[in-house]
Amino acid sequence: MTASMKRFLTALVTMLVLSFQVLAQNNIYDIDDSCYKAYAAAENALGTSGFNTLHAALLDACTKTGDTKALTLATLLKLSQSIQIGDEAAIEVAFDESLQVSSRTGYMQYYYFAYTKVATYYFNKHQVLKALSIASRMKEDADRLGDIYGQWNCSRFLGTVNAEMYHFQDARNYLLESVAIYDNTSDPTVRRQPLARTLIDLSDTYEYGSDSLMICLDRAIKESKTHLDIIFMIITKPRMVLADITDKILAVINNHLAQIIFAQKWTTFLFSLQNV
Repeated sequence: MTASMKRFLTALVTMLVLSFQVLAQNNIYDIDDSCYKAYAAAENALGTSGFNTLHAALLDACTKTGDTKALTLATLLKLSQSIQIGDEAAIEVAFDESLQVSSRTGYMQYYYFAYTKVATYYFNKHQVLKALSIASRMKEDADRLGDIYGQWNCSRFLGTVNAEMYHFQDARNYLLESVAIYDNTSDPTVRRQPLARTLIDLSDTYEYGSDSLMICLDRAIKESKTHLDIIFMIITKPRMVLADITDKILAVINNHLAQIIFAQKWTTFLFSLQNV
């Protein structure tokens, strides 16, 4: 193993450890703290017999605080539970409820996330036609509502699905469409999405060693917004390490390490103020 590769792996492992420490400290959904505590407890019980009791406590917290975002997330969590246990009748009920609640509360990113979760479930169960039918409904809704995020999400999902089926030309077209939507909108929900990950998936549709592949990888490195983006690149796409761009990735990792350490110090400082 070369010295460069050793430095690369050491930095990556360090970033993995620090990343999950930071995530564990944060209310990542920016919802009421009591709701987040109840949400985390219910989420940890997914797939178990204790889920329903903890989910009921979460719904109670949502009602008491009037936190509509937390309510939307709670509805999605119920959908996740149905998917986890594989109860397709319950999935359909929870899916419909998720669409209704997210539409009513206005958190439309979760409206399309529900579509994606259910379509992914059926795709993984080898019910491809049903999965594509759900994706088609999602696209119809996004086009009807003129929802840019919904259109981006649909293109992104269909790109992933087609890549999984080795339909690389179709996958490439959908992923290029999602990149184009990202590049040409100021919609904040779309702009928060990890473009780096889309570009990495897009790179998989090109021949290894091609100019197009290298262009995707280069831009993916430049577009990585968070430490989790770069972790995704390395863990899921080892071809990046093999593409003779290890030094570029190492530079990005070191930059994100600095950000994580700063975030940890800042969080510790804020907690210390609470105890004064």
